[in-house]
Amino acid sequence: MLLSKIKKEKQINKFQTFNLNLSAEDRLLLDNLKVKGQSNLTLRGLYGYDKYIDKSLKHSINIEESKRIRIKNIIKNIINEFLTKTKQESALIHLRISKPHDEFKVPRWHQDGFYFKGQKKYNIKLLTSLKGNSTLVSRWNKEAIDEQDKVFKLIEQKEANVNKVPSNKWLNSYDNYESYRESKLESLRVNLSKIIKHEPVNYDSVYSYVNGKYATLHSEPDITEDRIFLAVMPNSRENIKKCNMKTKIRYS
Repeated sequence: MLLSKIKKEKQINKFQTFNLNLSAEDRLLLDNLKVKGQSNLTLRGLYGYDKYIDKSLKHSINIEESKRIRIKNIIKNIINEFLTKTKQESALIHLRISKPHDEFKVPRWHQDGFYFKGQKKYNIKLLTSLKGNSTLVSRWNKEAIDEQDKVFKLIEQKEANVNKVPSNKWLNSYDNYESYRESKLESLRVNLSKIIKHEPVNYDSVYSYVNGKYATLHSEPDITEDRIFLAVMPNSRENIKKCNMKTKIRYS
């Protein structure tokens, strides 16, 4: 079992890091892959997910069919095993295949929030890198959360003021708000990168928390090499159907 060592931590301020312990043959296959095109796949539930994963792999990686099927099965096995481990029947799934870029040279520290109406606090989520740099994670950091809350409050106040502007001046005010928001978020990103220190990166996977004050602080790494990232958030089929994210693939 790839995920046999996973257990749910009792304290919500914790997460678990681990490695998938893939076979040497599977690890060599993944390590030798070359990404030719980027794709970002969102799956809301498991209906048709085999087809969507295959489409994403075909677009992003130029390899023979037998190897592509092996990679698809690695991904499916991880998803299915995590569902079994968490005793859930469906999941929100993200599969991101990317070439090197500098978008996250400055980390984008954040907490994942709610995905559907009525979602309980501290749902769990698997974050794993099948190829490339691991997701960065941090212990909960009060200074960082306070800084984040302060900036979000300023942005909300600015937005509330825009909504009070007469309709003939609204568009100009909204443009000013968007510039203000972008500037504040960029400054926050830089400040959080100075406040937050990530865990030593000696893992490929994280068992994290979602939606709540103590949700796991994490960021994409600096993507300096080809990367295959997989996230799996298990839940009931009924709840996943209510998720505000739709099944789709984006290519670039």
